[in-house]
Amino acid sequence: MTGIDLSAPYLAVARGRLAGWSRVALAEANADTLPFADASFEIVTCVYLFHELPHRARSAVVGEIRRVLKPGGRLIFVDSLQTGDEPDYDTMLDWFPVAFHEPYYASYLREDLSRLFGPDMHRTATIPAYFSKVLSFRRDHA
Repeated sequence: MTGIDLSAPYLAVARGRLAGWSRVALAEANADTLPFADASFEIVTCVYLFHELPHRARSAVVGEIRRVLKPGGRLIFVDSLQTGDEPDYDTMLDWFPVAFHEPYYASYLREDLSRLFGPDMHRTATIPAYFSKVLSFRRDHA
């Protein structure tokens, strides 16, 4: 298992909590410039990242995920619901970036994730989880 984060303090906590685990590597890295070889992972997870990014960075991160994911590999994506996913929550979602000073959240609410991930990443599952959702994508074979 390999994990990345921009935050050295978060990585220090993760190292402490995972100290007893074997075959774990953690790296301080930016998701839009991953320090890994092409097609080096069968599974990539992305948890609560995309609502923190401006659109341009989201596109760069998608490019990196696509680059490091092996053909036939899976992406497991967890983040906030978006506008229309659960219409009863749309007002709360609209209020969130104002109340919690989330500068990129409003644009995330409107982001078309299937289009962003492109034609070679096919959504295979969508699971709502209260104010969050879990998406599974499979990368096409080369």
